[in-house]
Amino acid sequence: MPPGQTRRYGISGTLLARETGRLLVPVAHNAGDFWPRRGLRKRPGTVRFCIGKPVDPSGRDPRELNEDIQRWIEAKVAELRGESGDGSR
Repeated sequence: MPPGQTRRYGISGTLLARETGRLLVPVAHNAGDFWPRRGLRKRPGTVRFCIGKPVDPSGRDPRELNEDIQRWIEAKVAELRGESGDGSR
C-alpha cells in the first residue's frame, strides 16, 4: 500500500499464533516513505521501527485481536511519519 493508506490485515498470523500457543509481536515501520512497494527508485531517509509488547492470543477472537493489532500498528506508523491522528501532517 502507498504510505498513508491501509486495508484490513489478513488473520493468518493471528490464527497461527493462537493454534501454536505463541505470542504475537506487532511491528510498525515507516519504510514505505522511502522504499515504494512497486518501484525501483529509493528515497534517502531513515527507516524507523517500533516493536510493540508481545500479545497473547489465547482465548481471544482472532478477528478482534487482529483489529486491535492493526489499530496499534496504524497509530504507530502515523507517529513515525509525524502525522496527527486525522492523517494530516
